[in-house]
Amino acid sequence: MAVVNFEKIKPITADMVSALNGGPAVDATTESTRPHLYDALWGYFLFGQSVGFLFKEDQTSQDLATFTIQGVFTADAEDVGTVNDDTAFAALVSKYVALETLFANAAMASAPDQFADYGTARDLRYFPLPKPLIDKDGSTIYAKPLALRIDRTQFPNEIKYEAILEEAKFPKAKLVVNGFIVDDGEVDIEFAGPVLAVHEIVGTSGTVFQVKNYSATEIFIRGSLPLVEPGECVSDDLKAMVQGLDGGTITLSAAVIGDGRITEVSVYRKLDVVNTPVLDMDYAGQVTRLAIDARE
Repeated sequence: MAVVNFEKIKPITADMVSALNGGPAVDATTESTRPHLYDALWGYFLFGQSVGFLFKEDQTSQDLATFTIQGVFTADAEDVGTVNDDTAFAALVSKYVALETLFANAAMASAPDQFADYGTARDLRYFPLPKPLIDKDGSTIYAKPLALRIDRTQFPNEIKYEAILEEAKFPKAKLVVNGFIVDDGEVDIEFAGPVLAVHEIVGTSGTVFQVKNYSATEIFIRGSLPLVEPGECVSDDLKAMVQGLDGGTITLSAAVIGDGRITEVSVYRKLDVVNTPVLDMDYAGQVTRLAIDARE
């Protein structure tokens, strides 16, 4: 679980900071782990976290941390405290807009095409918490944006905000269909079994079961694909996915993280596609929903 370890945050006292821009605001510190109090992106901020547990129908649970950042951008810290109100207000708005843009871009980002990129700097759905917020191992904590709003504030002297984020949970395995990663993958399997005919015995008590045939294993695959590209009606990856399905067979495997590397484990090879696969492109959500029925 990636939560902030407050013991890693070293205290900073008044004698350890110096004035910013020669004014009342302070910034530079003598603490090497946090050389600046006024963060370039977040401004001055307070931080809090809570941990909850999500209980599922299969009797399992998942822990999940929620982070709250209450921040403020000030005119003094931006060195516009002595200029006219319009200029000061514009400077503070630009700081908030930069933070708002970060949240918006992460919220609209698609999952990476490569499983190895999940939870890395190349996974644009998440971004790191500001320093000195680190975990017990001293590692950066990545978070998913949930909400950002302006709090009660005093224009044009300051802009206060509250940001809500959620701990980034990276899956230990992902479903792979014909070489393409499936998000939120679900696989239902109906295993092969005998097809029975039941005969009631006339004039006595009892029943005869007759094996007429054997059913094939049925596999039902559901999920979504991060294959919608901005500005493109149909992405190259989605075209390749459709062409692969036209062959009438699919390969089902799982990409598993373990021992610091990713291993692709085969589940089924060359399943016969039955019915018509459904690829529903959601351009508003920038995702392609997938439904494939197959038979062994």
